[in-house]
Amino acid sequence: MCIITELAGHSRVKDFIVSQEEFPKTTTRKIKRFEVATNLLKSC
Repeated sequence: MCIITELAGHSRVKDFIVSQEEFPKTTTRKIKRFEVATNLLKSC
């Protein structure tokens, strides 16, 4: 049984990046997603 075939297309992992650096976080320890996205676009 393969779990990936049971997930809807919008729920599947499309891509991922492995990084040694910790993500920038807010004071409540949540990841600053927009900052991460802009950093990824700058590095490409």
